[in-house]
Amino acid sequence: MVEIRSQPINLNFLHSTGFRFFVKKLPMTNFFTESINIPGKKITYTTQPTPNHDIPLWGNKLIYNDLTVTFMVDEDLKNYMEISDWLDGIGKPESFDQRKLLVKKERIFEGIRSDCIISVTTNTKNPNIVFTIKDAFPTSISDLIFSTSQSSEEHLAATATFKFAGITMERRSNEI
Repeated sequence: MVEIRSQPINLNFLHSTGFRFFVKKLPMTNFFTESINIPGKKITYTTQPTPNHDIPLWGNKLIYNDLTVTFMVDEDLKNYMEISDWLDGIGKPESFDQRKLLVKKERIFEGIRSDCIISVTTNTKNPNIVFTIKDAFPTSISDLIFSTSQSSEEHLAATATFKFAGITMERRSNEI
């Protein structure tokens, strides 16, 4: 007889602070990351017309939401400039040298795109599931708003948005 399990093995909830973020091109941003999303996805669909009502049918194209990273801006703006320089190199380099610094010759898109790693941790801060965001590149970075009406305790944060080619997920724990 087959046993039907109605109770989960792991009863721990996922904590919103249980993550680590890494992008090789963004060492300063990695350290100051405050929040990040695991991008959602949806599939396109079509409809089959019928005399009474249309019937929805699955499609063949997967569409990912954007990857959004919010980080505290360091005093020297090094992490903000990492993303800003990446955007400049892709979108509007002022010189060939600026573009050359971004693009390396080993692979045609190396330097323009980079994989992003999001490691989701257990309650004991051990790696549990690793998401690899493939071939990501920035599409925007938020404004930095300075204001004398804010208290001195408030720190500036910025948000960067990325597009990417796909996501893979790998389980690191021994439990299934």
